[in-house]
Amino acid sequence: MGRWIWLALGAAACSFTPSGGATDDAAVDAVDAPIDARPCGPDYVDGYRYHATQGTWLDAELECERDNGHLAVLDSPAARAAAVAAAQRFNTSAELWVGLVRDQSGAAGPWQWHWVTGGAGVEPLGWSPGQPDNGGDQTQYVVRMDRDSGAIYDRDFTDASLRALCQCDGRPPVNADYDPATP
Repeated sequence: MGRWIWLALGAAACSFTPSGGATDDAAVDAVDAPIDARPCGPDYVDGYRYHATQGTWLDAELECERDNGHLAVLDSPAARAAAVAAAQRFNTSAELWVGLVRDQSGAAGPWQWHWVTGGAGVEPLGWSPGQPDNGGDQTQYVVRMDRDSGAIYDRDFTDASLRALCQCDGRPPVNADYDPATP
């Protein structure tokens, strides 16, 4: 198995490229990419792209997958900071879909959240004060991010008024067909 290094190709695209045979783990500042990692689409800058068409969360996730990405995953303070910086750099709309979904079955508990890449959302997630609140109507299964603060809010899955922040990092989405309308 070879080592892989993440390279930004100019300011327009990103891809996974073999590192050239370095054998000392300490000598390679790299990320192990999946063997089948596919290159990102041409619109990604530093691993992110803005999807400007308004739509539902599911529409946005499917659009991100079209060029080997997924909705942005904010699973660490560094990832949140990178997503906020990307959203501000793209001068996006104030609220964006991100890749966090609630377990609609309740099997893992009524407020179990999961990233589209499979990782469980653990506290602290960066919720805005008072969130998640489910809006009182039991339909807020997906999440939006505030572009300026990075705070996240639960949102109604049928809302079709938001744009999206896509991320391409070699991690495939694992539950991208998520649709709370069909549990």
